[in-house]
Amino acid sequence: MKQLFVLLAMTAFLTSCNQLKENQFEVIGTIEGLDDNTKIILERQNELGQFIALDSTTLKDGKFTFKNEFSEPEFQYIQFKEVPGKLPFIAEKGTISIIAYKDSLHRSSVKGTYSNDQYLAYIKEGEASNKKRRKFQEENNSKWMEAQQTQDTAVINALIKENKKYEDEMIAIGKKHIKNHPKSFISVLFLDHLAGMPDEDKTELKKWYDNLSETLKNTKPGKSALEKLNFVAPKLPSNVGQEAPNFSAPNPDGKVISLKENLGKVTIIDFWASWCKPCRIENPNMVALYNDFKGKGLQIIGVSLDQENAAAAWKQAIAVDKLTWIHMSNLKHWKDPIAQLYGVESIPAIFILDENGTIVAKDLRGDALRAKIAELLGV
Repeated sequence: MKQLFVLLAMTAFLTSCNQLKENQFEVIGTIEGLDDNTKIILERQNELGQFIALDSTTLKDGKFTFKNEFSEPEFQYIQFKEVPGKLPFIAEKGTISIIAYKDSLHRSSVKGTYSNDQYLAYIKEGEASNKKRRKFQEENNSKWMEAQQTQDTAVINALIKENKKYEDEMIAIGKKHIKNHPKSFISVLFLDHLAGMPDEDKTELKKWYDNLSETLKNTKPGKSALEKLNFVAPKLPSNVGQEAPNFSAPNPDGKVISLKENLGKVTIIDFWASWCKPCRIENPNMVALYNDFKGKGLQIIGVSLDQENAAAAWKQAIAVDKLTWIHMSNLKHWKDPIAQLYGVESIPAIFILDENGTIVAKDLRGDALRAKIAELLGV
């Protein structure tokens, strides 16, 4: 009888999978501790990071189901009413089995399709590193907040450096995932992220990209990764000792402004973007630097490489990170003409100009940047 029950269950599962179209998935989930008729929402994120509702259902006997279509593999999310956080899964063809825990959504089990199984394996592999990172951040949170308030860049840089060790551990796990699982959606997300990092070997990344499945290459992150990997900056006059090429672009209010009109005694051109994590990590240092030297003649001009549909994200990042200097952007991502003019192929990228507009240094960070600005300003 038990064998018959298992056979019937397997038959039902296979029948369910066979009924799915190429662009469909279904979710079969359970969660304990919530009342019947609790509302459950299926969501996705748009390019601005906003969550858009796709479907909804209600809980019955601790169970819920969704069946939906997708245009390409992507992360989607399940939101349980009155439960903090969202439960991510990868939308791809197949039946996705979810066991959710309302008090700790991050411990939930999501499996049943190839990419979701691989995502679960990746999470488990990175658990030890993430645990150490969370402990470090919890133990140093008050120290970090105090350093930001007092603009203690030495402490900020030390904490960033220590935190980077755990980031590097996770990057190593991600690289191994790309090499070993070229059909996993997680692989193309990692590859897209790495392709935008300044210190990565693009030749090696291109080999990994070529090994990806055609389905992944045709996703948004797949196309984005290829664009970054194929980008070759023109060899134009943006070297130390040369006059900085002039440029102009709209500021957040839409007014077109230029470099030459806004030169300070010393000017930093800061190429960044709201989506660039290394840029956002570096921003507290830039804020502290600007606050210390703006009264002595320092000017900063931020040039954002955000995309056309990300104007809101660009403006929000300026406000959240408290970047009170001049900003401009053509919102053309890696095709930005200013970035091409300066040969920028990775961000963050920094050019330091003297009062005559001559490039005197490039790509300095932390204490080295602060020392150079102090030298140029004679303070």
